[in-house]
Amino acid sequence: MSIRSIGAMAAFLLVFLGLMSMVGNVHVAEFFGSLALGFIAALIAWFKLPKPAQKGKN
Repeated sequence: MSIRSIGAMAAFLLVFLGLMSMVGNVHVAEFFGSLALGFIAALIAWFKLPKPAQKGKN
């Protein structure tokens, strides 16, 4: 696994689980809203983290 995928998963889990813990009694809209915000955070982390170096290429 690359640092990009680990960082994206960590950002998603941090945002999603953090929002879920603050909501309490979860309704459908709150669940999908938290899911969407977590996905957006993961996308931002994916594109902000550097690409891994290519191995074997000169």
